[in-house]
This record gives sequence, structure tokens and C-alpha cells, in this order.
Amino acid sequence: MTALLQHPSPTPTAPASDRRDHLPWRRRRVWNGFTPLQLLVISLATIAPLLIGGAIGAALLGVISTEAMNQFALAAGENPGMITFGAMFVASPIQWLTGRSQVRVRKYLGIIFFLLALSNAAMFVLETGLALALSTPFLIAGTVAFALAVPLFLTSNRRSQRAMGMKRWRTLHKLTYIVAAALLGHVILIGDIGPGAVLITLGFIGRIPVVRRWLTNRVDRRRAARPRHT
Repeated sequence: MTALLQHPSPTPTAPASDRRDHLPWRRRRVWNGFTPLQLLVISLATIAPLLIGGAIGAALLGVISTEAMNQFALAAGENPGMITFGAMFVASPIQWLTGRSQVRVRKYLGIIFFLLALSNAAMFVLETGLALALSTPFLIAGTVAFALAVPLFLTSNRRSQRAMGMKRWRTLHKLTYIVAAALLGHVILIGDIGPGAVLITLGFIGRIPVVRRWLTNRVDRRRAARPRHT
């Protein structure tokens, strides 16, 4: 991958696909190894946790009421949380399509998602009580998604990988698929299908074996078609 990043810009006669692969926003690293597009995704994902943190701080200082803080945090966590998880879930198919690693972005988005889910769960329990969390199907689906996200969050580090061994660690993190399905069920039962649900669906489609092979083959064909530079 490093060698590919060091290719000079293609000539005007290069194929269109080759020219697209050298667009700055897709290929050039600008900060800590991230591309501009990756930085944009990370920045957008950070907005909701910052807003929720500000609302909690305002409530602690007495600027707004606890009820207003609850309502704001719930609103700021629900859809952004779904979109963040969807972006994380679709990152692997994007990696297969582009040939560029999305591991660090996926890990960051996973952490942001868990913080939003934790905030949402805490505000919901604070407002309605714990017993209501298992009272209706859409709440059960949301509770299952959050409960399974806890061990994934706690083991999303290299120390856990070393302690568990990569085979067991990967098996555990396959719970991500169940979390994704539970989140889809949650929003479908609510009747509020938004961008997050679309991204999760695309993530599932991208993992269908025939689709995954098509995505990875596109990368192989694109690399084979590039002119070799000496």
C-alpha cells in the first residue's frame, strides 16, 4: 500500500479509474495517517458526544433542568448513534472496495457508538426506570444491542487481543452482527428507519460472500490495470 501511495500523478492519458484512485481526498494522508475523508467522518461522529457532554455539564451547573438535559441527550444520541454504528459497520466493505485499511476509523467509531449508546441508556433509565427497558419489543431489541456492545467495547484493545488470543477475540467480536441486527430491529419496530439503518443494511449486503468477492476483485483489477512505474 505504501508503494501505491508513492506513485506520481497519472498522465492525462491514464484511464479514468486510475485518475480517480489518485484524487487527494482519497489517497493522501494529512494527519496521523488519516485521509481527509476519514478525518471528516471522525469529526462528524465526535459532534454528538460533545453536545451531550455539554448538556450534562449545563444541567450540573443548573443552567438547564434535568428533564431538558434528558430530552436533549436522548435526541442527540438516538439517530447519531445509529449513523455512527452504521458507518462503523459499513467500513469493512469500504475497505474491501478501496483497498485502504479502515481499522482505526472503525475502532474510533465503535468507541463513539458505545458512548452514545451508554448515554442513551442512562438517560432512558433516569427518565423512565429500569423495568421499562424490557417492557416492549423495540426496547428489548435496544437493550440487547447495548448489552452485547459492552463486552465489545471492553475488549476493543490490543491487551485484550493478546490475553484472549486472536481466534477467541475474533469469535467474540462477531457479536457485532447480532448488535447490528438488534439495532435494525429496534428502529424497524419504532418505525423510524433513517440513514443509520440504511448503512447497516449496506454493511450486511457487503458481507454477502458473492458481494464481498466482487468488491475485492474490483481492487485487484484496478491495481492490475495501473501502469507500472520504474
